Amino acid sequence: ESISTCKLSKILLCHPELVSGSCHRNIIPTKEKINNIPSASCTAKRKVRGGYAPPRKAAFTLAEVLITLGIIGVVAAMTLPTLIANYEKKVVATRAKQTYSLLTQAIKLSEAQNGEAKYWDVGTGYSFDNTEAFLKRYLLPYLKGAKFCGNGKNNEEVIKKCGVSSFDFGQTYMLSNGVAISLFPFSVDPARPELSQDANSILINMVIDVNGAKQPNTFGNDQFQFYLYKKDSKLLPIEQVLDLTREDILNGKEIDIHGTSYYVACKKSKSDDEDIFYRHGCTYLLMMDNWEIKDDYPW
Repeated sequence: ESISTCKLSKILLCHPELVSGSCHRNIIPTKEKINNIPSASCTAKRKVRGGYAPPRKAAFTLAEVLITLGIIGVVAAMTLPTLIANYEKKVVATRAKQTYSLLTQAIKLSEAQNGEAKYWDVGTGYSFDNTEAFLKRYLLPYLKGAKFCGNGKNNEEVIKKCGVSSFDFGQTYMLSNGVAISLFPFSVDPARPELSQDANSILINMVIDVNGAKQPNTFGNDQFQFYLYKKDSKLLPIEQVLDLTREDILNGKEIDIHGTSYYVACKKSKSDDEDIFYRHGCTYLLMMDNWEIKDDYPW
């Protein structure tokens, strides 16, 4: 008696007495076994006009696919901004820390060659030539690969090229790690008493921009300010904030700089037009938090 291909394959597939999944191809099917196989267990071809059609297979409908893609899109729209912001924070903090270490190492190398930083010769008066002569002697040789961007403060060409241009008689350079830095050495100049009063304690004022010409070019986001102090040759934020607590910086607090009161903080926005140092506390906040931008950091 002929045996349908479907039933025969069902019988020959596996031997029930063997290990699951093993097959025994020498079993001779009996008529009883064949008749006991329900016809529904075999996938039969569907008869259609003009012949036979393949068996139907389960699949998603177009509507189901579109709904799924829509849900994925909504979830992505909700989570991507946070993921991107967290990534940017990590990059900024890492590059700020890396550059701080690079500058600290350069200062130590220069001191090994040129003596303690507090004895470095900053010359007299303020000019670009004086700034360049000082930097070429004491700092640039130890910042390998630094490229000159330009002179001056708020120089649009320099900002377009390097992202930062901070001092009237300063110079801006692009470091080998892609971080831009503006530098200004303090000296004694009777014509500029407002600057000369810092010359007794500060050697260099510097502002770094961790992503160069890229936006936002804003203090506390991609720009951070440091001072090289003559005492102990330490590279620190402005010394008047060093006694502030973390809460002081987040909330803002008045500090005295040369007899003038300034409101220093690390906030998202200024309270009024006079609140010019509302982001100048961010450098110290970043250092206090061990070079990590925490959740309450005003990003």
